[in-house]
Amino acid sequence: MIDKYIGNKYNELTIISTFMKNGKKRCTMLCNCGEQREAIVGNVVNGSIKSCKSCTAIRVSKQNSIKATKHGLSSSGLYQSWKCMKSRCKDTTHPYYSKLNITYCSSWESFEGFKNWAELNGWQEGLTIDRINSKLGYNPSNCQWLTRKENSARANTGRIPWNKS
Repeated sequence: MIDKYIGNKYNELTIISTFMKNGKKRCTMLCNCGEQREAIVGNVVNGSIKSCKSCTAIRVSKQNSIKATKHGLSSSGLYQSWKCMKSRCKDTTHPYYSKLNITYCSSWESFEGFKNWAELNGWQEGLTIDRINSKLGYNPSNCQWLTRKENSARANTGRIPWNKS
């Protein structure tokens, strides 16, 4: 009697033989890439196993790469400004930001939203984000781009002193 699974294709795998091992129906499969693999038949049929280990590793790596680099700018100064801005605002232990409830606008939750605003408002590599009114949060009407030197000079004049107590 020929097994009903032999010759069937599931995702990238074709079952070439079946056998019992430790009370479970197992199979030998041939992946599209030519590599053979053994697994429990049910895991292949239900889609838990889609390919050989090599092809799975390649697919997962590609998926992670796509998720991690949607914009390709994670090492840019702009991305670092955005990431640090969000970090300061979300850090409930930061004495200055948490005391004044400094937040950022919802359109800047995503990097793309922040990037769009920045590019339309004079951002260049080497500039830092500055809140015009230090008592208010990060939003398009309260932010500007300054050099580090300008930002440092501005921080020492006309802003609320940073009281660590």
